[in-house]
Amino acid sequence: MSLAKAGYSVYFVVTAEGNKEVNGVRIVPLPRVKNRILRISMKSGLALYKSFKVGACIYHFHDPELIPVGLILKLLGKKVIYDVHEDVPEQILSKDYLPSFLKGLLSRIFRNFEKLSVKAFDFVITATEAIKNKFVGRTDSVEAVKNYISLEYVREGFVNKSKKEVLDLIFIGVIYRERGIIEGLKALCLFPDLPVKFVLYGPVSDSFLSELRSIDSVGKLEYRGIIPYPEVIDKLLEADIGYLCDLPLKRHMEGLPVKLFEYMAAGLPVIASDFPIWRRIVEGYSCGVCVNPVDCRSIAMAIEYLCENPDLRKQMGLNGKKAIVEEFNWERESDKLVNIYRKLCGGKNV
Repeated sequence: MSLAKAGYSVYFVVTAEGNKEVNGVRIVPLPRVKNRILRISMKSGLALYKSFKVGACIYHFHDPELIPVGLILKLLGKKVIYDVHEDVPEQILSKDYLPSFLKGLLSRIFRNFEKLSVKAFDFVITATEAIKNKFVGRTDSVEAVKNYISLEYVREGFVNKSKKEVLDLIFIGVIYRERGIIEGLKALCLFPDLPVKFVLYGPVSDSFLSELRSIDSVGKLEYRGIIPYPEVIDKLLEADIGYLCDLPLKRHMEGLPVKLFEYMAAGLPVIASDFPIWRRIVEGYSCGVCVNPVDCRSIAMAIEYLCENPDLRKQMGLNGKKAIVEEFNWERESDKLVNIYRKLCGGKNV
């Protein structure tokens, strides 16, 4: 949308139902394919065909499965941007369903393939500085463009929650073990008399939800199902504390989760994992408390501390919202993206 607002004609080749236009972006639909092998092979071919048919000046992709498509587009004389959201080799190493020997092999194969491929692309965009640093030396054209939240999600004013008898510790997103949900629930069970509910929204497997309910010996858990993204901020505004205690995996420690900025935009104090990148924001802007994400007592004490200090909760929430408005917003960050396009298009809007 930022590119469309800047005057570019934008086409989005994506799984969708029918041709349409959304906020100035023209959708080029691909069919929905459930089988993973078929999806990679068939959809990659269709994506190449439909993308080339558009006749764009620049082709921009972020799915690592589409690297071969990007290389073919380069052979056809097109300008290509590779947008890297995750450290894929590290991600492969964390796949529990793969045997250990296969994880290491696939990770090395992809790392070398990606290393060679990026030399062909015109520009590499990364979601964080940590990922960017891995591409420095492999290509001369790399820039970190962080996926900050839009100011559209920042609400004016302050929601008065002073009369609430039970506080909501909230998590919204895909619910699974690596998000530290078990540790958060066990932390609340350490202080059964603390007036706090652990409110979860998002997709979760039946088996993991059953495991959470078996751990919840004191009735702290409230799973409220899946909500559409436009409702996320409204649900956050109803809550009191944002929970973001991802377990210490390398991809978490080097990432900048959008969830952190959603909590800040909603004026919520945050309890977050004590990772250096996260700590620089949470403690640097005094918008929450950092904890050891595998230490349930540390998490419990942080929850208790915020529960017992309502004025501090309010101030931390205001600090976080101010940081979003002044610095961590997409409106500021998107200028980098637009400038990259202008550079590749010779200063023209196309």
